[in-house]
Amino acid sequence: MKNSCEIMKDKIADYVLRVLNEDEIANLEEHIEQCAECKEHLESLQKEREVLLQLGENIDSKMNAREESVIAALEKIS
Repeated sequence: MKNSCEIMKDKIADYVLRVLNEDEIANLEEHIEQCAECKEHLESLQKEREVLLQLGENIDSKMNAREESVIAALEKIS
């Protein structure tokens, strides 16, 4: 059987993804205020989310630049 922190860690991922309802958010935030381990887990997942979002933005901008260069090359051929 899962203990309280194990259950909360499952909820923390949902919290970071912003898929919890208001009651779940309130319960999780109350637990995090009292639990250093879960707070650390939350901060870790939030950092990972930020890194992944930045990576996605970088990939998107590089893909846009490549798309523009391909279009320019195709226009020269036409």
